[in-house]
Amino acid sequence: MKRPTSSTAYRFRRKWRFNSDLIAISCRAIDPDRPEIAPSDGESATGSRPLLSLGRARGQHRGMMKSIGFLPRLAGIARPDFRNYYETRHAPLADSYFHFAGYVRNHIVDGQEPGFDCISEFWTADPAAIATLLAGEAGERMRADERNFADPPNIRPALAEPAPTSRLVPLGLRTVHLLGGHDNAGLIAAVAASAGAEAVTLDFLTPFDAASRAPCDALLIREGTETAIPSLPSGWTLLASLQVVAEGALPISPQPAV
Repeated sequence: MKRPTSSTAYRFRRKWRFNSDLIAISCRAIDPDRPEIAPSDGESATGSRPLLSLGRARGQHRGMMKSIGFLPRLAGIARPDFRNYYETRHAPLADSYFHFAGYVRNHIVDGQEPGFDCISEFWTADPAAIATLLAGEAGERMRADERNFADPPNIRPALAEPAPTSRLVPLGLRTVHLLGGHDNAGLIAAVAASAGAEAVTLDFLTPFDAASRAPCDALLIREGTETAIPSLPSGWTLLASLQVVAEGALPISPQPAV
């Protein structure tokens, strides 16, 4: 990582990217004399949500940060083999290096082909510590191992901002609704009205950069496989409903809120 020197003024942009299937934080020093590489907001894949900017990334640092990764399997291997390798080799290797506050893998049930095979959820209270590890031998080992079962160039990461009403959904069978839209307040109200006492997680996603746009603007996670999508407010569209099996560990401390 390039570090500031006394002869040149720099400001740092924390650019969140996926390194392995994990969140890697790369601090890029930006020369103020080169505004063309300064951070700026852009549009998401659906054209409705901004890309991650410096201010939004900093806002997550005040507490626990949550991120999402959409992981496709390596060409030529079956989904059961992808899941088996992830759970028996890659996830334990990650756990041996990175002590996430929570790490959940939502494996897509066979018969569905959304363009990825797992939706991974990551919670961390110290992303800078993870970045330090990823910059060294641990990161090298994770990246090498990832190439054994996943397709790194097509991993799609995003910063996740849980709605204030979100509650952690138990592991096991889940339904994940991929939503496209932009009226956060309207969606929060609709989900809260339909959920009642049910544990529902609603995450609003912010792309890390234009090259790794997420396939949706929000994720709605519910327990079980017989869950119906709530009536969506104007401006929101259901892009896909996926049955998944969640494995891993949920965080003990509360999720961050929008």
